[in-house]
Amino acid sequence: MFKGASSAEAKVWRNRFTPIFRKKSVKLQIPELDEAIYRRLKTLKNSTASKALIDPQEKSLSALQYKIIDIARPLLFLWENKAGRFS
Repeated sequence: MFKGASSAEAKVWRNRFTPIFRKKSVKLQIPELDEAIYRRLKTLKNSTASKALIDPQEKSLSALQYKIIDIARPLLFLWENKAGRFS
């Protein structure tokens, strides 16, 4: 019924429609689980989980977040351009 874009096309579009925010500190990127966050999470949860066990879950969540960003960037880009015309 519907055919989505390939991942290569999504990457091209992701870079083509980059919105510009007023605050330079705002960036649309997915968070990553670095060592400091991992150690803190492990201490708070009193967990013995290794980062290798968390990584597959992290990768699946990252894929979902990339899909959301792929939808949001062009919409923000269009909204920004439309708002610029009327101001």
